[in-house]
Amino acid sequence: MAIVKESDDKEEDPRLRRYFTKNDSEDESLLSRWRRYMKTVKPQRTLTPLKLTPNQTIILVFGVLLWHLYYSGSVPDLKEKEMVIGVLSARDHFDHRLAIRFTWSKFFPDSKYKFVFILGDRDCGIHPDNRVSPYGCEEKTFPSEELRDEFRITEITQGDITRSQGMLSFAFGLRVHHPVILKALGLLNPFVEEGSVVLRDAAGKIYLYYRFSWNYHKYGAYSYETNGDMLLPKGFEGEIVFIPNDKEIIHELHKPVWSSSLGHNAQCSWFQTERLEYTFIETTSGIMEWMPDACSIVTAIFEPANEEVESLEVIRSRQEEWKKIITTNKEKLQTEMEEFGNKKDMLFLPIQDTYNSLPYKVMEFMKWSTVNYKFKYLLKLDDDSFVDKKNLTELLSENSHEDVAWWSFFKKGRAVQRFGKWADFKYPSPMLIDFPAGSGYLMTYKMVNRLVSASEHLQYYQGEDVNIGLWAAAVAGPIQHHIMCWLPNPHCPHGSVIMEQKEPYELFKLWKDNSEKFSKIVSEE
Repeated sequence: MAIVKESDDKEEDPRLRRYFTKNDSEDESLLSRWRRYMKTVKPQRTLTPLKLTPNQTIILVFGVLLWHLYYSGSVPDLKEKEMVIGVLSARDHFDHRLAIRFTWSKFFPDSKYKFVFILGDRDCGIHPDNRVSPYGCEEKTFPSEELRDEFRITEITQGDITRSQGMLSFAFGLRVHHPVILKALGLLNPFVEEGSVVLRDAAGKIYLYYRFSWNYHKYGAYSYETNGDMLLPKGFEGEIVFIPNDKEIIHELHKPVWSSSLGHNAQCSWFQTERLEYTFIETTSGIMEWMPDACSIVTAIFEPANEEVESLEVIRSRQEEWKKIITTNKEKLQTEMEEFGNKKDMLFLPIQDTYNSLPYKVMEFMKWSTVNYKFKYLLKLDDDSFVDKKNLTELLSENSHEDVAWWSFFKKGRAVQRFGKWADFKYPSPMLIDFPAGSGYLMTYKMVNRLVSASEHLQYYQGEDVNIGLWAAAVAGPIQHHIMCWLPNPHCPHGSVIMEQKEPYELFKLWKDNSEKFSKIVSEE
């Protein structure tokens, strides 16, 4: 458990002069100044292990046990704070943390608030180019040998059982890890005259649209149509989907339509290769995670594209370079902690620092807050956000009577994403429940406490903001307060509570451009 030591803010921090002097040109970036400073990284300190004799070890252990027995019944006094503020920050976002320390965090002195940056305690040890997805930490499998022949995605044969119980998928998603050439699109034979097959990308753009004509050819349970080759590059995400002439046909797909030719039982299989990843299937029951025994009415024929397969030496070299970057970041983090040691504003949680781990980071931050502090409100932010303290204070004064509540700009009526970093194939509905802006939301203590108390029973899905929306609805119902001026809005003449997606230099610019207004707020604190 991380322990944060309290300290008083000073009116003027002399370290500021190191980064901003009168001789600095206006157009010199914050990044260049920070990099110049980080070149003087101090070597990481090492601790000499304490050597104890066997007798000393016994005495030490016995003393600890006595202390535990004596104090186990006591509950430590929690430090009282008006608000706990947590800023989600990636381990290598040095510039963002620096900018926040010297700008809007000054609104929140330690005497009344607890402010921390929320970080994972370790990086992903796999180079981003060697991962299945840049948002997680799963190692990608590289082709062990060159695949030369064309291959069909799916096959349906007679068999003893089918786990799909006769339910057919009419679409499936795919992600390309190594370039392939699309040779043909296919459709299950009974549907050849009932519609078309479409290939479209993550944005919905249609790449191919095949309506089967007289010259299609059959192979097994499928018929194929081709109209030239199409290269799908590395990183392509999309779906192959059946577009029926009559929408009512889709509702009939729960029936075993191939039974007349293959029998009531069928066995379905997919060609699995390192070049392609199948991400989801869509049936009359909705979108679900891809399964290797799913049956599909659509299919395709692919062929490996001519490319130079990366050698193991290149992959290993890239991995070694990544290890050096991780080591450098550790040294920079150590220097950062020493430089700003009086603030003790970095909370390291026992979680790997990736995008997919954000829901876990937020929940652990809430647990840490309730264990260490007695507070009225908890504010969660991203490290590219700027907080207007005046508008936040006005919001709280208007809602001071609230007991179990939370505030944000809530997104409503959003469909579950199929592609990209928000793709989720386990979410129990095609539509997302109302969820807050990921850049920030505010909760009362009792709201946070309910979430923490129920944490062992909550399910985790993709996206921190989506998880919070679902969890809050589960433990407290639809009690969210939609604040129109939470984020910038042309109908908000006095500005917003939060300004999001700001680069470090933009945070400094906002602070400088409103220095008179903000200085008055800081002095009042």
